Amino acid sequence: SAKSTQHSDGAAKAQLHGPARLLADVVQLCHRPAGFARALKAYRAARQGGLTLGELAVGDCQQLFAALVPAAIQAGRTEDALQLLRELRAEGPGASAGLLTSIA
Repeated sequence: SAKSTQHSDGAAKAQLHGPARLLADVVQLCHRPAGFARALKAYRAARQGGLTLGELAVGDCQQLFAALVPAAIQAGRTEDALQLLRELRAEGPGASAGLLTSIA
């Protein structure tokens, strides 16, 4: 369908334009009603395409997860939120105090 093509195109564009574009796309999607699923799909596509959290500047990584994790919780997807936090701890700079405060 056209809708699924748009989703795939968004994820592909995020991959093609690198971490900065991924960050912008994910943050924008997380601020939209029901945008979390698309944001997570773009993030997962970039990860499958080879993006590592170590490639991101610490501030960018924190901003990415500050958008994704609360959006996951608001969408009722706590397992996704927990998985994101595990990835952040294992491969990134860890959860910032601001992120932990925002989800407490």
